Amino acid sequence: MHIVFIKLLAGAALLLTPRLLTSETTAVVNSYLSGICILLLAIAGMRWPLVSRYTGILVGIWLVAAPFVLHYRSSQATIATLSIGFFVTLFFALFNGTMKKKARKIPAICIL
Repeated sequence: MHIVFIKLLAGAALLLTPRLLTSETTAVVNSYLSGICILLLAIAGMRWPLVSRYTGILVGIWLVAAPFVLHYRSSQATIATLSIGFFVTLFFALFNGTMKKKARKIPAICIL
């Protein structure tokens, strides 16, 4: 559950970034759309972890490439998008869905 919460925070950070840093139209639209995608993928990861994982990695890669593809003029928007993009890419790549603890079976011999 902690993993989902952190992914939700990353999506919320993308939604808040334009309000705090930039008024550049392309950066704002990209941040809102990517933030909504990350929020939806974080929620979907509880049900479909593999689909969420690979789609989240693609969204993270897009966030890393977006400042260069969309030609951001603001250095603050570029740094914010790159840093969140690296975080999202690594986080979706490393953690699949939620981190569930696997139940360990105690051998019968240990009970005696």
